[in-house]
Amino acid sequence: MPASNRVILTAARDDRPSFGCNAPPLYRLRSMHPWTSIVAGSRWWTVMENARTCIDENERALQVDAPSEPRASFGVQVTDLLVLRRGLTD
Repeated sequence: MPASNRVILTAARDDRPSFGCNAPPLYRLRSMHPWTSIVAGSRWWTVMENARTCIDENERALQVDAPSEPRASFGVQVTDLLVLRRGLTD
């Protein structure tokens, strides 16, 4: 649920499956560029825009019939929220 202090990132719009979650391991988009290029100090909305671009390119290259069209919601209190570190293991 959107709120002024919440960031919501989704893998696909609400009426589409996320291609990367159902594809064979070789084609899983979550293992490709979008999440490996997160840079500490970036704003989360920039990360999401970069991820969308990469996902769109990969889905076109793989000729996905219905693109996933990832979505994001940024509350007014967290619009400029920064990435503190790269990846989950840093």
